[in-house]
Formats: sequence, structure tokens, C-alpha cells
Amino acid sequence: MAVADRAAAARRLEWLVDEIRRQDVLYHLRDRPEISDAEYAAAVATPIATRRLSKAAWIAVMLGVGGVVTGVLGPLFQQVPFLVISLTLGLVAQSVAICATTIIQQQMDDDYRGRVFALYDMLFNVPFVIGAVVAAQILPNTGKSYLMITVAAAGYLLTAAAYAAVSRQELLAGPSPESPEDGGPPPGPSGTGVPFSVVLPAA
Repeated sequence: MAVADRAAAARRLEWLVDEIRRQDVLYHLRDRPEISDAEYAAAVATPIATRRLSKAAWIAVMLGVGGVVTGVLGPLFQQVPFLVISLTLGLVAQSVAICATTIIQQQMDDDYRGRVFALYDMLFNVPFVIGAVVAAQILPNTGKSYLMITVAAAGYLLTAAAYAAVSRQELLAGPSPESPEDGGPPPGPSGTGVPFSVVLPAA
């Protein structure tokens, strides 16, 4: 690894450590968080989990958790269960985003990384818009649809199974060894289309 690359990785890691400490203070001491509870939980849980599991395994696990929680609590159509679903799916989305971003950072050549991140960012955000438009067209006025809950839960579970199938080799490989290159993407301000937690490193 070139000296310049090592220096850049060290600066990136130093920035990430400082940013995590700043977010800790805002979240715990000042009660003025800049990120959601789900983003914060994912930023804490994902590095811990990926010290024991491969990133592919953690992605599959989180997608499966999203499907189970949605399928079990969704049909209740009550406020507290829906709050749990909301937090869980936020945690799932951010955990998957952290792992996916880290995988791209580690495996993509520098010449293509920027374009891949742009495409990934678009693919990450566009489904939210499409989902809102489709839901507005097909949901009843009450917003209560057992079919939609079933489809959503099945979607998470099928996605988890499909990802596990196509990533079987990485799934069984175990956690990646730590290295200076694993410091995560270059620092950037939140609100650029990529959630804050996406720039946090997964171990």
C-alpha cells in the first residue's frame, strides 16, 4: 500500500472516530441528535456484528429480521407494534447500507468507485419514492391492508433468501480481516443523498 494511501486511510479513520464521538455527545448528552435512532443503532450494531459474521451474512440476517418483524407485528395494526416495525426496518435499511457501502469501498477499483456509488445511491433511494406512489394507488382509504403487510414481509424474506443464495461463498467466509483500507468511504456531509450511518465503517 502506497504511503499516500496509508495517510489518506489514517485521515479518514481519524475523521470517522471524531464524528462518532460528536454524534455520541449530541445523542446522549445534548438530546439534539442529527441522525435517527435507527441510523444510530445500525452504526453501533453493524461493526460489532461484522466482527463475528461476514457482511453478506449480516445483510441476509437483517433482511430476514425485517420480514419476520413485519409479518408478526404488522397484522396487529396497532400504534406500538407499528413503531417497533418502523424502528426495525430503519435499522435493517441502515445496516444493509453500511455493509453494501463498505463492500463497494473495499472491492471496487478507484476508477469506477464514484460512478458505482452514484448508481448505488440512486438504487437505494428510488424504491422509496416508487413504494410511496404505488401504496397511494392501491391502499384503501383506511390504510389497512393485510395483503400489503403479507407482500412486504414476504418481500424481505425472499430478498434475504435470494441474497444468501447468490452470496453463498461470502456468506460462509466469516468476517473480513481488519486492514487500513477498511476505514470506510471518504468523509462527506450528511444530507448528500447517503445517510450519515452509511459513511461509518463496518469492521
